[in-house]
Amino acid sequence: AVAVRERAASAVAERFAGAEPPTRAFTSLVPRNEPEVELLTGLLYESARLPWATLAESVAALPAAERQQLVRGLLESRGKFDELPRAARAGHAYCFEIVMDVGGWRDMHRHRRCQQHLQEFDLEAGGEMPPEAEEAGIAGRVQEEYERVLETAREVEAAHGPRVAAYLLPLMHRVRSVFKMDFAEIDYICRLRSGIKGHPSYRKVAWDMFQELKAAEPGLSFLADATPPELQDPLTR
Repeated sequence: AVAVRERAASAVAERFAGAEPPTRAFTSLVPRNEPEVELLTGLLYESARLPWATLAESVAALPAAERQQLVRGLLESRGKFDELPRAARAGHAYCFEIVMDVGGWRDMHRHRRCQQHLQEFDLEAGGEMPPEAEEAGIAGRVQEEYERVLETAREVEAAHGPRVAAYLLPLMHRVRSVFKMDFAEIDYICRLRSGIKGHPSYRKVAWDMFQELKAAEPGLSFLADATPPELQDPLTR
């Protein structure tokens, strides 16, 4: 897996250069791709700095023979009995790109029935201000401390790389990820993670997933449900 990631990083630098750090949190149902496009996009995504849809478009634009050659090169160390790496799993019905804070993502990460791709931490991605920081009068202090930690993280990244620097990042820092799943898992996440008393960031993600599902699958969305994030009840668990 390490060798695949190293080759993927080289391929991205050579063919798919570009940096688009997210400027806000969002949840988006990505258009479906052919399995060969999805597989190669998955292999490259974690080393890229591009949104999934943008990277998939670039991959789809390559001639089929060039895509196959690139996949062969990325997986050249695969042994006779080795299964495909996690990043190469393709054929999922629903693919959501999610940009959110690290703290909320760590809860979303628990959904093991999803196929997950997490991009390398981008120190330029910015952070999501805690919802009550303004009301509490501490937003300025939070932003000040966040910027101070970022400076230290940049120094660590220069010396030891982004994976080590990521350990310094506050939980408000944004990360970009992709979650692939089937219909039943969407329903489960929407019901569970949108519930009252949940963290505001993943409640918003679950609600947005529900809205995207209703638009994409009007004939099935009646089976799913979610709680609007503005619905609050301090006495309900």
